[in-house]
Amino acid sequence: MAVPTNASLWLLPPFVLTCMILHEAAHALAVKHFGREVIAIGLGWFWVGPFFFVDTSDMWLAGRRERILVSLAGPIADLVIAGLLALASLLLPPQLASLVLFGAAIRYLTVLLCLTPFLEYDGYYALCDLLNRPNLRRDAFSWLFDEFRPTLVALATAATHRRTELFYALGSLLYLVFLVTMNAFANHAFFASLFREDRQAWFVGPLVWVITLSLLAFFLAGLMSDLSQLRRPARRAY
Repeated sequence: MAVPTNASLWLLPPFVLTCMILHEAAHALAVKHFGREVIAIGLGWFWVGPFFFVDTSDMWLAGRRERILVSLAGPIADLVIAGLLALASLLLPPQLASLVLFGAAIRYLTVLLCLTPFLEYDGYYALCDLLNRPNLRRDAFSWLFDEFRPTLVALATAATHRRTELFYALGSLLYLVFLVTMNAFANHAFFASLFREDRQAWFVGPLVWVITLSLLAFFLAGLMSDLSQLRRPARRAY
């Protein structure tokens, strides 16, 4: 798959925006399918960027299976979009096919991100319902930061009695390290590609690094804010 040209890269924002709307529409339609109400639809902010959201809290009055399906509706919509784009690329000229296939790859990557349960995305909420642990993330980090002491005895006890919290919290921390690293590499690669036609200019290299490090700083600030909030006592949902 060839890398899209600079002109093609400017098509990414409207493409991603459209896919985000379709993703959230799938959640909303799933809620309506199960006879519940969509409380609100809006725009929010998560870590370093805006996102669309659908308030599906009325689904708490539905069964666990229905809640899981509502959580998975968005990633399923992304899979359908990615699959259609991949099929369309087989029928298009090579240059256009490469661009369409690049869009499909983005959606497949989005599905992986959404289904990863270590951040509060769709996969996390599906896992919470599957385990019947509505505050799993907050419980796990609150226990890890405030109660757990990293000794062999504590580790053995935790592996027996707090296995879910231990695995989830440690898995989340490892995933966050991976995410921060990939964020830096991805941003640098994207902006280096975006300005590759002007790479002879002396300022392009430093500019790419300034943009990359600035976005990384925002990302880390969001991460630290998220972790600090997780240290607060969990509010139980009944």
